[in-house]
Amino acid sequence: MTSAPGTRSIRPRLVIGSPDSRTDLSHMLRSIAPTSHHRLHAVVTVFLSLLLVALLAFFALFTGKVANGAGQLSEGAGRANDGSAALSAGAASARDGSKKLAEGTASLDKGTGELSSGLKKAGTGAASLSTGAADLNEGAGSLSAGAGAAATGAAELHAGTARLTVGAQKLADGTAQAQAGAQRAADGASRLAAGAGQLAAGTRAALEGSAALGTGVSDIMAETEVSIPDAALLAEGAAKTAAGAAALRDGAVELDAGVDRLNAGTIQARDGSAQLAAGTHDLVAFAEANPLVPVGALLEKLKTLDAGAGGLNAGLVELSTGSGNLALATEHKVVPGTQALANGTVLVHEGTLKSQAKLNRLYTEGLTPLKAGTDKLTAGMQQLDAGFQGSPDQPGLLSGAGQLAAGTTALNGGLMQLNAGYQGTAVEPGLLAGAGRLNEGAAALSGGNARLAEGALKLAEGSTQLASGTSSLKDGMGKLTEGAARLDTGAGDLNAGAAQLADGNAKLADGAAQLAEGNGKLAEGTERMSASTSAMTPASVATSPGILAVALPLLILAALVAMMLASRPRRSH
Repeated sequence: MTSAPGTRSIRPRLVIGSPDSRTDLSHMLRSIAPTSHHRLHAVVTVFLSLLLVALLAFFALFTGKVANGAGQLSEGAGRANDGSAALSAGAASARDGSKKLAEGTASLDKGTGELSSGLKKAGTGAASLSTGAADLNEGAGSLSAGAGAAATGAAELHAGTARLTVGAQKLADGTAQAQAGAQRAADGASRLAAGAGQLAAGTRAALEGSAALGTGVSDIMAETEVSIPDAALLAEGAAKTAAGAAALRDGAVELDAGVDRLNAGTIQARDGSAQLAAGTHDLVAFAEANPLVPVGALLEKLKTLDAGAGGLNAGLVELSTGSGNLALATEHKVVPGTQALANGTVLVHEGTLKSQAKLNRLYTEGLTPLKAGTDKLTAGMQQLDAGFQGSPDQPGLLSGAGQLAAGTTALNGGLMQLNAGYQGTAVEPGLLAGAGRLNEGAAALSGGNARLAEGALKLAEGSTQLASGTSSLKDGMGKLTEGAARLDTGAGDLNAGAAQLADGNAKLADGAAQLAEGNGKLAEGTERMSASTSAMTPASVATSPGILAVALPLLILAALVAMMLASRPRRSH
């Protein structure tokens, strides 16, 4: 803007709040006052200047507040946006973690179910295994008891066999002695028969010499004729006795061989029973110490039992064979030989008694008539004496009778020893006692074998239940392992899902915190913006302390200017 000629250009400098503002304004008005022509222009200029100053003051007061509120509003909106993004990311991560957590929970639940099923099967298998082990232990106990009874029976059988051997030996000795006595009795009977023949010849010669001796000679002839069949009977009995003794001797030999074989079988059965009992004891101890061990681990123990059972079976076969040999030898050799020996002994005994009676009658009845006719029958008596006494070439009646008596004595001794071999004595048992003990041992062995078979059956049942329990336990352990694997997998998934869920929750919390902070900032900026905006209304501007602080001096200044302008006199042109 240009001024009139003769005036100076004035650039108003007004600083709001300066102490020299009134002085400057007075100088400015004085510079304007001399020219009344420009008064209106000066008033307009002053008014516009005041309006400009007021506008500047207004914008200086309120623009900073609005800008500050807008900045805080923008910052709050940015933070709210960041919080919303973080909240969205946290929610997505939490959603993924929740899915994984659900999957892990499902897998965990399935694994827990399979684990429970496996535990039930394992419990069933363990119970079955325990029952099988108890049955196995019971069967092993029965097997051990049966083996003990079998061993006792075998020992008794061995003792009976020993007694049977002693009795058989005594029987063989008595048989040999009886055979020797029977042979001597047979020889004596033969000599007696020869002497009786010679005596008959002498008697026939003496008949011609003496009639008085006729009766005695007749009696002698009668006695002689009768004694010959008795001698034959005695010889027959001796022959039967010899044959029976020979058969009895052969039977005793076979009986001794059978006894040896029976003894060997008894020893083998005893060893097999001992091995079987030891293997059974080891098996029971191992099963009690290791109740959960599978059947394969018991194979060595079962092999030991099988070996012991094989040895016991072989021993029982030997026992059976030896018993058969004993029975055959007793039936075909010993019994017939004993019967033949007994029959022959009876015949020999009867012949001996008859011969003894005939000799007694011969001495009592025949010698009395001969003594009466001694003087008349010298030649006959000499011949009779030769028949009685005999000669070196021809034995006589007395020699045969003595030999017959000796043979009879020997035969009686053999029969007594034979009886002792059969019946036995108080010190040493005989054949009958040995046979009784043998029967007792066989009965005990049979009972032991029955208990052994029962124990083997229980052992087999226990082994079957043990195998079944082991199989069930194996299935249960497999299910248990599978369930544990699924449980471990589900726990891993559960942990991973929980970790992701925790991460998502942390992000969600951070985003929520950022969102809350941004919302706070946004609210604060909005509040300041609202306060600044509301301050721009006419009512708020009129009541604002800042506006009053600026407007009041301006109004005072305007009043002073108006008063100065009104107080100056008007000039004409």
